[in-house]
Amino acid sequence: MKLLKTLLAAACAAMLIAGCKSGNYATEERADKGLVVILPGIEGPSIYNESIRKGLYEGGVPFELEIYDWHPHEAGLWYLFNEPAARRRAAEAAAHVADYMQAHPGEPVFIVGHSAGAGIAVFAAEVLGPSRRIDGIVLMGASLSPTYDLTKALEVSNYRMVSCSGSTDLFIWWMSVAAHNIDGTKGRAAGQEGFRLPKDATPERREAFLHLEQIRWSPTMITKGNLGGHTGWASSHWVAANIAPIISR
Repeated sequence: MKLLKTLLAAACAAMLIAGCKSGNYATEERADKGLVVILPGIEGPSIYNESIRKGLYEGGVPFELEIYDWHPHEAGLWYLFNEPAARRRAAEAAAHVADYMQAHPGEPVFIVGHSAGAGIAVFAAEVLGPSRRIDGIVLMGASLSPTYDLTKALEVSNYRMVSCSGSTDLFIWWMSVAAHNIDGTKGRAAGQEGFRLPKDATPERREAFLHLEQIRWSPTMITKGNLGGHTGWASSHWVAANIAPIISR
């Protein structure tokens, strides 16, 4: 039995490696055209981010598709209790993006973040600042407060930001209530409720917020494999049909 398990594990690993090679996600030719950085949730690189990347690839996105492991050494759950540490990791992700921008000046750059990775995406954009603008940000099931101020991130992403949320995302609700959102807040999450403006929002913030595109889950998405919940956004078929065109346009 032990030998069988070992052989099965080896076979699965070989299939995964073969799949990555056949995907050709990170060729020089792709890197010369642009970059999409995919930021995982607290679980780190997983089948969910791989599925997002597969969807972008199958949807015709011609850029390098990179899964960036923003917490390679610590358990991701720890960052839900330590916002400063999460922001430090986001600064590292921002530096990684800046390195690409320096090596490939003028090429398109997008950041796609799932769950806690959506928070890291916003933090990283804030670090990049208006002098290093990127071309867009996609947030999926964001572990951020619904009233988090997106003004700076919207400015850095050339006012192209999409946020995917749904009331069926009970996992992000439970995590935000039992632990915290990655911005240090405790309570509801934008991944379930969507983002909203507080009553005292400044005119500048209100103007920036007009450029945020919010996609809410609906049962019609089931036909593309998005069954709702926290991982529905990672459906490769749904990503290919709905997110790839946003990045490619």
